[in-house]
Formats: sequence, structure tokens, C-alpha cells
Amino acid sequence: MILHRNGYIKLLRPLLLFVLCLFFSSSSFAGQYAIKPYLETGIKQENNYFKSQTTKRKVNVYNVRPGIDFGYTTDKSSIMFDYNFDVIKYDDQDDVPVGAIKANSLDYTGHNGSLTAETQATDRLLIGLDDSLTRTREPDATDALSDSTDKSLYWTNAITPRMRYTFGEKLYTELKYTNLILDYKDDVNNEDSKEDRGTFVVGYNFNETTGFDLNYQIWEREYDKTSSDYQSNQLMLNVYKQFRVVLFSAGGGYNKRDFKQAAVKDLDSFTGQISMDGQLPKSRFHLGVNYGLNDSGAGNFYYKATRLEGSFGHLFFEKIDFNVSGYYQLSDYEGRDRKDDTWQVAGKLYYLFNDYIAFGAEAGYETRDSNDVNAISGLEDKNYDNYWGMLNLKLNYDFASR
Repeated sequence: MILHRNGYIKLLRPLLLFVLCLFFSSSSFAGQYAIKPYLETGIKQENNYFKSQTTKRKVNVYNVRPGIDFGYTTDKSSIMFDYNFDVIKYDDQDDVPVGAIKANSLDYTGHNGSLTAETQATDRLLIGLDDSLTRTREPDATDALSDSTDKSLYWTNAITPRMRYTFGEKLYTELKYTNLILDYKDDVNNEDSKEDRGTFVVGYNFNETTGFDLNYQIWEREYDKTSSDYQSNQLMLNVYKQFRVVLFSAGGGYNKRDFKQAAVKDLDSFTGQISMDGQLPKSRFHLGVNYGLNDSGAGNFYYKATRLEGSFGHLFFEKIDFNVSGYYQLSDYEGRDRKDDTWQVAGKLYYLFNDYIAFGAEAGYETRDSNDVNAISGLEDKNYDNYWGMLNLKLNYDFASR
């Protein structure tokens, strides 16, 4: 294993201590805080939980998720912390084929934690620390452009110390370092990895609504088994424009990826993004297009992904919160005659009884179509479709705010 949870703690302690020292040294103790415990519980039914092309199995998923949201702000600093653990149980609704695993053998307790701390050390210098910890079976936590259907259980932890220095009202620079750990513990069928990434940004704001930045990132990914380690260098130019209630962003650049094993061909790709985000008193929307290489490629499976995504939400009658979202992703695998088309669309409806209680329902559909020969012949489950429905209850209470 690359790094166990004890390693996470050893890495986090000195960085957290450093930020907390800055926090208390640069702030008065008078501040505002909020403590909000919450509880979510629900039931979800998927008609093809294992996302199989040939053997669909209906599975019920039950979850209970207690958590706490904490925030503390002063005149110069802030700390935001959110944590929950998710007790998840599975129950087969169809007969289990001979030799297949039972769904309840995948029962687990997930964890989700996030920490953001920052302090205005001087008039020009902002120092911060971000950390996120996850234990889950959902593959998209490993990579924003994930094309995986794997149900393996893993931990991932990302810690990011950062600083921002302003040279005046318009020019600024940012520096970040991110250490990312992906750990499958004792699962010998998967490969652990770690990533060290440095980010350097120079930005300029023409005015309050228009700006641009030049973003350079360099990162190394190391695997603990047979996959090739690699180094990526990426440079992007991004522009931003605020049109009243709509924020527009666009950027483009180049990513060059060099592998350590000579047998693995180096990659290079254009990378880019376009997005629009709108916020009205009762409505919100998001539209986005992203293009680039996936980062996590155990087994040397890398692809150029084109991802279109969107969402729209509206609050009706101050009580009914409606949201619809979806995405399409084309994954074009490097060095292989394989392209995957993946679609997903979902709708959510929540009834807000008051500030503390909400009851919701969700329904969705997802499908993937691959031109891989094994998928077409049915020898591998790369093609699938899956419907799901869910009922959910959310409780939260402002325990102590000042």
C-alpha cells in the first residue's frame, strides 16, 4: 500500500497546525460560528445495479447518513468543516446467479469529510488549506472524467495548502500543492496510486466583471503495481466574464504526458472548458463543456474525454425545489479501437416542510454504448443501461449559531 490512514494523519497534522497558528495569530477571537448537525436517510432501487450488459439485477440500496457542518469566521480568517458517515446496505430483489456475489456482501460504511481553512495573513497575502477525505464505492470520486463501473471500495484523500498574493487591485498570483492518495486497502484486484500536483496561476482583473488567468500545472502519478508512472505538464489560458446574473468562463491549453515505462506511448492533448452559471432568486442553471485526458488510468487505460453537462433548478411556491441534470461523455481510448458513449439524466423534487425538514424523490436513467468488440459480442460488460428511483428524507438543525 502506498499510504494508509495513519499516513494521512501524519501528513495533515503539521499543515493543519500551521494554518491554525496563522488563523489565531492574525485574527481577533471575536467571530461568528455555526454548528449544524444533519441526518439524511433514503432508499434507492436500481434495475441494473452492477451495470451488466447480459445479467441485470435489481438491487435496493438503503442508507443512513448522519453528519455535522461547522463554520467559524473572524474579521480575517475562516474555518469550514463538514463530515458525515454513510451506512449503506444492499438487498437483492432478483435471484442471484450461480457463482455471483450477493449484493449484501458489499455493505459498507462510507465517509465524507471536507475542511477549508484560510487566513488573511497580510493585506496582500492569503494563506489557506483544503482537505477532503472519502470512502466510497462510487468510481467518479477518483477522477472527474471517470468512465469506470467498478464497485470496489476505496479511500481517497486530497490535501492542498495554498497561497494567493495580490499586487494591487488587478494583478494576483496563486500557488498550490496537492497531494492525492487513492487506496484500495486489501483489494488485490485494484491498484493504489498517489499524485503530487503543483499549480501556479497568474491572473489579471480588468474590472469587477472581466478577468483572465494563465494556469500552469505539473503533476506526477505513481502506481504501486504494473501501471506506468507518468508526469503531466499542462498550460491553460482562461477568461471570465460576469453578465449580471450569469458568469461565463472559457479556457484552452495543452497537456503533455510522459510515461516512465518505455513501452507506454507518451500522450499529448488539447484541453479546454466552456461554462455558464446563472443564479436568480429562485432559479439556477449550469452549462458546461470539458475536453481533456483522464488522470487515473490504472492498467494504462487513458482516453480523451469530451463531456457536456447541464442542470436547471427552480423553487416553486417557496416549498417545492425542482432540479433536472444530465451529462454526455465520449471517451476515446488511446492506442485502442474503443470509444464509449455514456449518457445520464436525472430529475429531483424536494418538498420543504420548513427550514429543517425536506422530503424528496429522484428518478434517473443512464446508459453506455461501446464499440469495443468484446462489448458488442457480450463477452465484457461495457454496454449497459440502468434505471433508478429514490426516496429521501433530510433533517438539519441549527444547533448553535452566533
